[in-house]
Order: sequence, then C-alpha cells, then structure tokens
Amino acid sequence: ADLCGDWSRDGRMFATAGSKLGTWQLGEVRAGKIGDRTVRKDSDPHGSGIQSIRFDPTGARLVTGSMDKTAQVWDAMTGNAIGARLWHDGVVPSAEFSPDGGLVVTASWDKTARIWDSATGEPVFAPFEHPGRVEEVHFSPDGQMVMTDCEDGHMRIWSVSTGDLLDQRIGQGRGRFTADSGRILLYGGGDGEDQSRVWPVTRSRALHQVFRHQEVAGWTKPGWVFAADFSPDGSRLVSVAHEKWSRLWDRKSGELIASFDVLTVDRKLTTSFSPHGEWILFATADEGLRVSRNAVPDMMRAVVYGRRNVFVTQAEFSPTDEASGKSRWIVSTDLIGGRAHVWEIGMGEDGAPVGDLKATLENEAGVRCSFASFSGDGRRIVTTGS
Repeated sequence: ADLCGDWSRDGRMFATAGSKLGTWQLGEVRAGKIGDRTVRKDSDPHGSGIQSIRFDPTGARLVTGSMDKTAQVWDAMTGNAIGARLWHDGVVPSAEFSPDGGLVVTASWDKTARIWDSATGEPVFAPFEHPGRVEEVHFSPDGQMVMTDCEDGHMRIWSVSTGDLLDQRIGQGRGRFTADSGRILLYGGGDGEDQSRVWPVTRSRALHQVFRHQEVAGWTKPGWVFAADFSPDGSRLVSVAHEKWSRLWDRKSGELIASFDVLTVDRKLTTSFSPHGEWILFATADEGLRVSRNAVPDMMRAVVYGRRNVFVTQAEFSPTDEASGKSRWIVSTDLIGGRAHVWEIGMGEDGAPVGDLKATLENEAGVRCSFASFSGDGRRIVTTGS
C-alpha cells in the first residue's frame, strides 16, 4: 500500500501509515542515522488500508482516514484509540485536526464531509452534502472555515461556526487558503484549465483575479495549470501549466513578472517558494531539479541540479535556518535511483542560485525511497519507501 506520513510540529515525532500504522519518536542525528524507537506498530488497526494521517497541533494525538469507511483519533504515544470511530458510508481519503485541535474534519467517497468533536467523536453538524465523492478537506489557518474538494470539480467553502455553505468555485481542481485565511488560490481542471485564480473568501464572484497562461511560441494552446503557490508574504504567485513556461505574477496587480522555461510533458512538476521567499523550486520528471531567484527579475533563470532525466518525484525546502534567516537545504527523491538527495543552495557571484550535492540517502536494501521530508526544525529528514 502507498505510504502517507506526517511530522509533529516540534519535529520529534513522525507517523507513517499504509496497511500498517507506525509512530516513531526521533532522537538526534548521529553518524548519519536517526535514532528512533517505535511507539506503535500495528498490523492492521483499521482493518483496511489507511489513506491519510495527521498530528494534532500538540503532537499528542493522530487522526487517520481509512478504506474501512472510518476515521479514528489515536494517542500518539500509546497508540490507544481516543473516542468513538468516525463513521462514513464510503472510503475516508482525508482527515485532519482544526488549528486548535478541538475538531476533526473528514472527507468521504459517500459524497459528504463532516466535522467532529475530536475528544468525543460526536458529529458537530449534519453532513456537508456534495454531488460526488469528496477527495480532500482542509481547515483554514484561522480555523473558521473548511475547504472541500469534490470530484465534480468544485471547491466549496463551509463555515465552522454554523455549518453553512459560504461559497463554491466552478471548474477548478485544487485549492488552498492564504496564510491569513482571507483568500483562496484555485488552479487546474474544468472551465479554467489554463488559469490560476485568487478569490477573496466572500459570496461575491466579481472580485476574483485571473492569472492566465497564454499561448507561447511553438505551442498551439495554453495548458492545464496543475501547480501553483503563493510567496510567504502573499505578494507573488507562481503557476505551472502543461506547456513550456512557468509564470511568476504580481498578486495584487495581476501583472506577469517573469516566465521560466521549465519544459514538462507529463504534468509531473511541482513548485514552491522557500520559507523566506527568496527561491522558487521546480521539481520535474523531465528536467530534473531547478531553483530560480525570486527577488531580482534578471536573476530569475532556472538552474538544473544534477543531470537531466533524473526523474525527480518530489522535493522540498528545509525550514528557515535560525542563524542565516534563510532556507539552506533541499531534499529530493528520484524515480530511477530510488534514493533521496540533500542539496545546499546558495548564491553565485552573478547573483544566480548555485547548489552543491551534500548527501545521498538510501533506505535499507531492496527498499526504494519514494518520499523525503524535513522536520519542522530542519534538523532531521525522514524517508519512506516500498
């Protein structure tokens, strides 16, 4: 089964789940290895494959969603179940805690999402009805709203205080809240396939901004926007479409700031800003790993780390380093080698990003590395594989 995992906020616990549930308490990194002890490793706690796993804000509890049509809250240290099972009539692919830990929200293939009391397991509202399977669900950072992703291509926003439907957006495949919960970024799919859109959280549809990927030389039509991210300060937006260019936009004016030549054919490209906003990361199966400069327009050119055709499957920046105030590291995984790579990123004499491969991480013999992630403090890396 595919693995899912999550870090506790303090970076000292990591939980993994697939057909099994495991929680590890992590020690310091010594001689290149992480000292760990298994807190719980259950052969089959749900009776079917686990689809999602998340810590609460304190790291004391976990919530899992499963193929067995339930979600469950667990004690992260003992592995004991807390409260009742959270029952649906279909697979539960997504579940998470509210920012204060008091609630749990679940998505289900039974065409509903639900909010529950995390201590008792009692439902808070009637189910949030949808016309199709609900694939993902997320709380807003302020905990006042829930966003649901339905297979009908609509992103819906619900009130946590009343359970009312606040808004829905048509023809967009993915979405996320801004850090202040005031806007939502939508991209991909349906009627707006060549666009990223930023909407205020309001019933009015007249105030939204559209960031459209136009035709470029050598391409006959704009492509589906399938990845996008805000800069940490919310002033810029980067978007990636199924065409020759990724684009950087001014979020307030909607003006195009720069275009990046990051050719991708199979939509296997992700993009993100570094925590301090200086770098933009592109991870693509076609062109490997690239980093671009954000602050200076003429330094926004991509740099390839390693060779082409390394088939990068996933990559992320480390958290901000306390000493420098910047993100210094990138960890990536590649499909061909089945390994993880750690890169140090810096700035060259010409102001462009430069990088240096510092370490290659391999799982035990026969286990390919498919996922790697930094802890919240940036001092540890966890890898998973199969």
